[in-house]
Amino acid sequence: MIQRVQNLFLGILILINITFYSLSNDVFKLPDNFIYSETYQFIFYIFPSIIFAFISLLLYSNRIRQLFFNRINIFLQIIIILISQLTIDFNLSYDSSSILYLLLNLFNIFLLILSNRGIIKDEKLIKSIDRLR
Repeated sequence: MIQRVQNLFLGILILINITFYSLSNDVFKLPDNFIYSETYQFIFYIFPSIIFAFISLLLYSNRIRQLFFNRINIFLQIIIILISQLTIDFNLSYDSSSILYLLLNLFNIFLLILSNRGIIKDEKLIKSIDRLR
């Protein structure tokens, strides 16, 4: 059942996060403060999103748990956006890396919502087939 559309969205989310992290170390020059250091960036911004999306991807047969992990990931992305906005507001500097992190998190939320819609559609389809038996 890896071919379901929600698993495609979760796979895209994982690939985009890994690609963004590898590109951010090479292309984007991050500020030298602690919030945007490479270790902090990976551990608190990108790694949890990758882990929860990967766990959700592996739970393709259990749609309820998949929804649960996607909702945790959405909540985590919202917290990351709020924390990054607070650090930007206190530093009063809008550089390209902080805006890119914001856009990455918003895109992650968008992909997770699309994945949740697919999971809910599958769950409704399974329940409607069970009613016919």
